[in-house]
Amino acid sequence: MFTRVIDSIEIELADKCNARCPQCPRYDNNHRLVKGLNKHEITLDTFKQIDVIKNLKHLDFKGTTGDPIIAKDLIPIIEYVRQINKHCSIGIATNGSLHDNEYWTKLAELDCDIVFGIDGLSGVHEMYRIGTDFHKVLQNAKTFIQAGGYAEWQMLIFEHNEHQIEDCEKMASLIGFQKFNTMHSDRFAYVDSTDVGTYTLRPTKQSYDNAETKIKDKTAIKKVSCMSLNNNSIFIYADGSVWPCCMLGGITAWGKHTPHSQVEISMINKHIGAIGNIHQNNLTDILNSDDWNRWQWVTQGKMPTCRLYCGV
Repeated sequence: MFTRVIDSIEIELADKCNARCPQCPRYDNNHRLVKGLNKHEITLDTFKQIDVIKNLKHLDFKGTTGDPIIAKDLIPIIEYVRQINKHCSIGIATNGSLHDNEYWTKLAELDCDIVFGIDGLSGVHEMYRIGTDFHKVLQNAKTFIQAGGYAEWQMLIFEHNEHQIEDCEKMASLIGFQKFNTMHSDRFAYVDSTDVGTYTLRPTKQSYDNAETKIKDKTAIKKVSCMSLNNNSIFIYADGSVWPCCMLGGITAWGKHTPHSQVEISMINKHIGAIGNIHQNNLTDILNSDDWNRWQWVTQGKMPTCRLYCGV
């Protein structure tokens, strides 16, 4: 019988996105959409299978292969959560490029924390966030902030935009973002420096150094301190499948068309696999199933992905 409390859920509402970011796991090295994407979306009716909302502390709408704001039921789902749990923190990570002022005002009124992915100023931002418009993103962020919402500006750093970090931080402060973050993309963790030419943009030297370190660490034997276990969290993918974390769930969705090896994907499916699916069962029944115990094995350090991201 399942006894551990779930405090946090990360959920991918849709495997769809309006942007076409190079190096995004939605696309292979030839910039083609990964087969099987743009097909899944969790509706409000399906979301109601998550029957642990009442005691949930954190709910994060993430994007491993999609953007939360493209899901048509995002606001109805958040309204449903707020009816049941007024104190649960709700986070959204998004490119922020869709919808009108009314939409962003509503998200602020629902007490959501939003991380906007803005990777430079006008003309530079769009070099990576292809298909988005800097001015539209900024207008949406301003509307959200002015309506009382908590907003963070998150900037992915590449060679082409690192000279704008200071200017972006100043603009973020001027507009009213509560936080400004920079992040060197870990999407190069499995990419040898000689293969970078297959990508449109180039990483910074720090990203190269991080990649080399991670590639070496991938083969090292490590003890794993599983973040999902430690944080009492789970991940639900856009097809309704339930996983220990977004890394294991995400890899099985897009890994066969990325540098993740077939061997590792086979290991995930053999030793863990999806623990259940909210299209078939409610979350409590899934967590009470015998299959849930299959993910305890990751603490043995067998999975390269687990050693890479949760190794100590």
